[in-house]
Amino acid sequence: MNKLAGHPGVKRDAAMHKSYLKLVKERAPGVFEAVEEVKARIEEKLRAYDDRKKMLDDIHRREEVLKAQRVADEEKRQQQESSSGDDRAELRSTSPEFDDSKFDEHLRRFRAAVTNAVDHQSQASYPELPHLVHQQQKWSSHPPVPPKPATIADESHPPIPPKLSESTAVEPRTHKSLAKTEGGKPLKTIFLPLSLESKFLDTAMPNTQKKLETCGILCGKLSLDAFFITTLVIPQQESTENTCQTKDEETMFEFIDSKDLFVLGWIHTHPTQSCFLSSIDLHTHNAYQIMLPEAIAMVCSPSKTPNLGIFRLTDPTGINIISKCNRAGFHPHDEHGLYTTCDRKQHAGHVITKDGLPFECVDLRKQ
Repeated sequence: MNKLAGHPGVKRDAAMHKSYLKLVKERAPGVFEAVEEVKARIEEKLRAYDDRKKMLDDIHRREEVLKAQRVADEEKRQQQESSSGDDRAELRSTSPEFDDSKFDEHLRRFRAAVTNAVDHQSQASYPELPHLVHQQQKWSSHPPVPPKPATIADESHPPIPPKLSESTAVEPRTHKSLAKTEGGKPLKTIFLPLSLESKFLDTAMPNTQKKLETCGILCGKLSLDAFFITTLVIPQQESTENTCQTKDEETMFEFIDSKDLFVLGWIHTHPTQSCFLSSIDLHTHNAYQIMLPEAIAMVCSPSKTPNLGIFRLTDPTGINIISKCNRAGFHPHDEHGLYTTCDRKQHAGHVITKDGLPFECVDLRKQ
């Protein structure tokens, strides 16, 4: 940022870039601080997300361990049941006192004897335990599997929202960039209020009647990936029949900055000439377009037909040639295709003129 002041382009247009550099130096520290604050918040959220993810992964691992334990226990139980069947067969084949034909009868009598013994014990007079609940339990060779742990509620972090599928995700509506530079770079659309031209001509009328040029700055907002011209600023200026030079640019940029506006281009009159960009206009607009590729230059010629032109330098041809030109004042540029019309109706450009768009005209000459 400290090296910008030594750039050849800044030295060539020192009057305009001086105010830009001052605003950048004033605003950059605050922007950097805000970025660091946002970075800290993002890192905090990321740490919280990682902690919760680790917790969920731990729960998942424990569930897998319990599942594996249940499978192992079931296999062990089946093996034990199979072993019991084998022992019973061995008992039948090796014990002389048991006859296969009478084995079931012996087993029935044994179970009846055990039942009678239990019933006899239950008739004994023992002191009762208060509120004792008798529950019938099934005997097994392994301890019961503990219940699946419930999801741990963590009040310090909100639950992770489910991921939206492609069918449910809703993208905000934006204005698509249909226009491109000659080099193929997309240009955001600029919406221009239809009544802005007439308002500017009314404001410039006293100078136009004296055959003096008048200039203004086109400012606006970025909304839904498109620029909207919302403010026409008339700065302090010195005018001649063929030139218009802004003055007190610091006050102008302070006003633009206070409204949080983008500089989207400029507008000026040709009281005695047609709609075109002179060599001075080309160099002036080059500074605007380097700052913002979509920046436009509007030329109003009240006494000529057509009486309005909306232009930009071609990119890369026009910008490269004008940026390398070190001549000052009026001088010829015989190169072909330095600038082009950017009105969408006439040239499929990126500027759409629309009726009913609100805007305000701020004349700093009266303040």
